[in-house]
Amino acid sequence: MSLLRRAKLALSGKQAHVDPHCWRLPSSYSTTTKGRNPTVIPDPSIFANAHVPNHTVTGDEEALHLYPDTGHAALHLALLECFHKLRLSARELAWTLLLRVAVDRFMAWWSSVDLVLQHASAYSHRAGPEAAVQLTKEYLPPLDVLLVWYAFMLNVDAYLAACRARERQVPGLQSLSFPWLAIRDAIDFDTMSFHLPRGAQTLFSTLSGQRADILTYLESPPAYSDKRPMPYSGYGRLPYKAH
Repeated sequence: MSLLRRAKLALSGKQAHVDPHCWRLPSSYSTTTKGRNPTVIPDPSIFANAHVPNHTVTGDEEALHLYPDTGHAALHLALLECFHKLRLSARELAWTLLLRVAVDRFMAWWSSVDLVLQHASAYSHRAGPEAAVQLTKEYLPPLDVLLVWYAFMLNVDAYLAACRARERQVPGLQSLSFPWLAIRDAIDFDTMSFHLPRGAQTLFSTLSGQRADILTYLESPPAYSDKRPMPYSGYGRLPYKAH
């Protein structure tokens, strides 16, 4: 059954009981003629409404049903493009190594997230104990850490379990929203590049002892020393340069 036919049946109120895996998709597509159907670049204002609604603040259930909207989807795609560019930038390095190190860096950030939230709370406004907590761009972690955080949140059960495990140490951790608005403010939409603010770089380096730019860190890992503990442990640990 064609997608168009299925859409018509859906709009007419009829049910098309066909498994989507059984849809017949074309094996090839026609090439777009040059000069025909030019790409329409969306207005940057499309990213304006990327906040995370919260019914305990707005009391508007209908607003929650409209989430996510076009703005959220557009920003989501922009972030995925930044992830893609990170992978392209790491092509000369081992992507699997970058991911392993990124997991360790996320764990270091996650273990210190209580300090991040304590510091950020002095500059944030919350509309009650149940309100969603939003980080500003000054408190963003690096892009590779965002990548792991993003993937972790997709595993809902595991993520909620991790939040509950730290509930006593970090009250309200489960209410910490993925920082879409801060991410929006850190992306250059002309180049689709993510730029971590200097203050956020300093904060991450202070908490983790590592450079905020993972590509720079991979190119120049810290020298090994028996006198100081390694900042990270686990399968993602980088080989240290001996001096």
